[in-house]
Amino acid sequence: VIELMALCDQLEKARAEREAARDMFTLSTLAKLNTPDPETYEDDARFALANLAPLTNRPDQIKLLRQTILNLAVRGKLVEQNVADEPAANLVRRIHRPIQDINQSLRLKAPKLPLLSEDQVPFKLPVGWCWARFTELGALGRGRSKHRPRNDPALYADGEHLMIQTGDVARSKGLIQTHTAKYNDVGLAQSRLWPKGTLCITIAANIADSGILDFSACFPDSVVGFVPVPCFENARYFEYFMRTIKADLLTFAPATAQKNINLDILMQVMIPMPPLAELHRIVAKVDALMTLCDQLEASITTGEQTRSRLLEAVLHDVLEPA
Repeated sequence: VIELMALCDQLEKARAEREAARDMFTLSTLAKLNTPDPETYEDDARFALANLAPLTNRPDQIKLLRQTILNLAVRGKLVEQNVADEPAANLVRRIHRPIQDINQSLRLKAPKLPLLSEDQVPFKLPVGWCWARFTELGALGRGRSKHRPRNDPALYADGEHLMIQTGDVARSKGLIQTHTAKYNDVGLAQSRLWPKGTLCITIAANIADSGILDFSACFPDSVVGFVPVPCFENARYFEYFMRTIKADLLTFAPATAQKNINLDILMQVMIPMPPLAELHRIVAKVDALMTLCDQLEASITTGEQTRSRLLEAVLHDVLEPA
């Protein structure tokens, strides 16, 4: 037993050293992608993508990998650029009318925002990209729930209009498929029905969580909705972008027990916009890489379960009398 315990100590030490080395390897590799060097970026990216398995041995490492993929996506480092693609600025200039139509359908007022200046932008964009704000790309507004108290049974009796809360957004993992309650016609009249495909962003309780509605739904003013113009096909690029700036948005929340940001802050958020064709390529690439991350997470879980079953079998053979 003494010999075996000593061996166990050696194995534990070796494993700890291996994990520490793996952590350093993962952090240094992904750090090169999060702060790319133009001269070495292609080699760094090729190395990271060729070594996904050793870079992602634990769930927390896969979470870091997901964030790295999204950071690269919104900086124009994930897919090839095509000089033939129409510049994003041209698209932004010509979608004013579709935005007005969406605002009218949702009974929202379009704000007048000051022009962006070069000294405001967070980083340099690739050729053909431009900076834009939510209200220049679609309709942005807060949810609504005017009636008090909000839990008045008169709003919900025999309800059929779905209603979500911040918790549904927080748990969504990007796609909102749960609802909290159902409004009846009385409840709907004091709220606002947002269409399927709306990007929801929480501005209270869980700050800057995001998810896309998988159904038409109402939500209170603790959630902001964004409906992009139809040419974007869906809000996936914008939902991916929100994940990259969540930590930055939290810095705008006041230091109170109930942290919150407001609609004005979201209106000022600058979004790196690629040409439309490239945007679609980015979304397709990110979707594929997120699926790969899901598979990596599943393989880790499966591996742990397999090791657990093997350990139980070994202990059974050792402890049970022959």
